[in-house]
Amino acid sequence: MLLRSDRIAGGLLAALGVATLAEALLRLPLGSLADPGPGYAPVILGALLAALGAIITGSGAESPPLGARGWAELPHAARVTGGVVFAVLALEPLGYRLTTLALLLFFLGVVERRSLAATLSVAVAFSFLSHYLFATLLRVPLPTGPWGI
Repeated sequence: MLLRSDRIAGGLLAALGVATLAEALLRLPLGSLADPGPGYAPVILGALLAALGAIITGSGAESPPLGARGWAELPHAARVTGGVVFAVLALEPLGYRLTTLALLLFFLGVVERRSLAATLSVAVAFSFLSHYLFATLLRVPLPTGPWGI
C-alpha cells in the first residue's frame, strides 16, 4: 500500500481524536446535556476530530504520495510551532495578556510580515479585549503576569 499524505494526516488526526476522547472519558465527569461537566466539550471535540480524521483517511487515495510532498513550508511551520510552544511555556509566568500580546506580535509581525501599525493595533486590541471578555464578562480565571496584567 502506497503511503499517501492525506491518509497519514487523517490517521494522525483520528488517533489524536481517539486519545482526546479516551482521556476525557477516563478523567473528566461528562455531566448531562442540561448540566454539562468539564468532560463534555473534550468528548464532543475528540469524537468529531476522530470522525473527520477517519473521513480524511478514507478519502485520501487521490492525494499525492508522501514522498512527493515538498518541504518548502517547513520554516513557516517551525515558526508557528515555536510560537505556540512559547505561549504554552509563558502563559503562567507572563499572564494571559502579555503572552497573547507577544504571540500576536510574533505571528503578525514576524511570521505574516504585516505592517507595524496593523500588527500593534490588532495585537494590543485582541489581547486586552479578549481578556476583558473572558475574565470580566464570562468570569473565566486567567493567569495574571508579574505586574498584574
